[in-house]
Amino acid sequence: MDEKLKQVKLLIDAKANEVSMVGIYGIGGMGKTTIAKVIYNDMLDQFKHHSFLENVRERSKDDHGFLQLQEKLLCDILMNKTMKINNIDEGIEMIKSKHYLGKVLIVLDDVDYPRKLKFLAGSPKWFDQESIIIVSTRNKRCLDVYKAYSSYEAKGLAHNKALELFSWNTFQQHHPRDNYVDLYNHELHYEKGLPLALVVLGSFLFQRDKEVWESTLNRLKTIPLKDIQKDA
Repeated sequence: MDEKLKQVKLLIDAKANEVSMVGIYGIGGMGKTTIAKVIYNDMLDQFKHHSFLENVRERSKDDHGFLQLQEKLLCDILMNKTMKINNIDEGIEMIKSKHYLGKVLIVLDDVDYPRKLKFLAGSPKWFDQESIIIVSTRNKRCLDVYKAYSSYEAKGLAHNKALELFSWNTFQQHHPRDNYVDLYNHELHYEKGLPLALVVLGSFLFQRDKEVWESTLNRLKTIPLKDIQKDA
């Protein structure tokens, strides 16, 4: 995680005196939201005006949901409890008109389509210098459409890092128990270094005996982990 944070912060710092717009992309479970949250929390005390919009994909399935997101964004950066917007175009103009506020810190989490960025943070011209806009997405096209966004690909953990994370969640130690090494390596193969999957699977196997590990490993070949958990 430290290396991922470092790489994203380098992209932010590259435009320190401008509007820094950075996108973190990759398949689900790679830790994109976690990276965005850590950076947001680390930088929060440098910004009077800020907003973290979670689960944009789920919360913007229709125009009503999108209006609520625009209202939430404006309430956050204006530090108001309520805000009424009549339509999406009005919301765009209101966001753009708040340029006078000075720099802002905004995270848009799990954006799935380019047009949704257009409605929330479509251009660096909307914001004052030294503002930071961070987007997490599974769809790299969201970032490609808007050339202002620098992009970072969140990838799976290297084997040694994956082993350490998985070991900590299964036995609360940084390395696997000797008689579990082969099982660890097989489990890591199926989870492909995905941080979220390693945490979920590790927690599921915490303090379970080898028979459960072997059974889980066999079932993972054909059944998603979430369905195995339901049967546990």
